[in-house]
Amino acid sequence: MFKLGNFFIVSGIFLVLLSAIGSLLNFLPEIINSYYLASTGTVFTSSGIIINKKDPLDRK
Repeated sequence: MFKLGNFFIVSGIFLVLLSAIGSLLNFLPEIINSYYLASTGTVFTSSGIIINKKDPLDRK
């Protein structure tokens, strides 16, 4: 579960950085707006943080 959270965090940060660089350099196609990449990256990052903060199910 924690590996999935880490994957979401890394991919979310990558999408946010890609949207920032894409908006500065204008290399993204018209169909992929930097707003969509930034919002998707934010959702991925926050879901990864939530997954990593959860307690494991098998407490003893």
